[in-house]
Amino acid sequence: MSKDFASQVLPTRRRASFVEFVSDRSFWQIAGAGLLLYLGPVILFSAFEAALACSGHPVVYRQDAPADIWEIPYFNFITIITIGYGDLRPIGVGRLFSVIEGVLGVGVFSLLVAALTAKLLSPRTESIVFSRFGYYCTDQQRFLLIFVNTTNSILVNVDMTSYFKLGGDWAVRPPIRTPFVTKSVQTFFLDREPLDGIIAQLADGDVFRFGITGSLGISAYSTAVEYRADEIIVLRNRDALTAYAGFRSPDFRSEDISEMFHYRPDGALTLAEHVACERGVTTQ
Repeated sequence: MSKDFASQVLPTRRRASFVEFVSDRSFWQIAGAGLLLYLGPVILFSAFEAALACSGHPVVYRQDAPADIWEIPYFNFITIITIGYGDLRPIGVGRLFSVIEGVLGVGVFSLLVAALTAKLLSPRTESIVFSRFGYYCTDQQRFLLIFVNTTNSILVNVDMTSYFKLGGDWAVRPPIRTPFVTKSVQTFFLDREPLDGIIAQLADGDVFRFGITGSLGISAYSTAVEYRADEIIVLRNRDALTAYAGFRSPDFRSEDISEMFHYRPDGALTLAEHVACERGVTTQ
């Protein structure tokens, strides 16, 4: 048995990492979860200490007198956030509770700071938005992508990679490097893919994938999109798209830009429909 055998064993279930957990939640969800992590121990220890006080064994004191029962949650809260003003003090088993609360408070604070920092420094998941459709232009016999950088920053040091599964086999192309992507809408041509080959080989389950990575400020960003053959619109060329002036300075509240961004002219066929028509013609 090899020494790295454990790395070859499939896990019994998927486990989300801390980064995945943070990425899937909003800033306010994380802040709310942190507040609950603080309040949980406060409520628990306050209930214990209040029960002891009611039974005649108080463990929280104000100078030489037992603390009022409504002061106990205040004492526990300033303890867990490690302030400890000194106006209230624990005795007996209350000291153990305070030590545990202090340790929990440091842990929750560290976890919350890490989560909020990761969230604040991470670009939004929708920083790059893709069109609802992919495109294939018959004049150039190339795939065309429409996407937009929705942030207020230029995406720099950009790598773009495309994969086309044709006839069940993946055609992997080398990444394309570009210095930056502006905030305008991009209509981006990819490598040539002969139409005759697509007509001859396109099969069920074939898809086109596109991935993009780059830097937004001090953060790395990556995203990807996948289009099935029935989500790829066949166009003659991209002239109608590049003629739309709104792409250079997009106003996302405009219905026109939404219509052009998800462009599908009347009567346009999908790649699956186009291939089916061509095969129908050639088999007659």
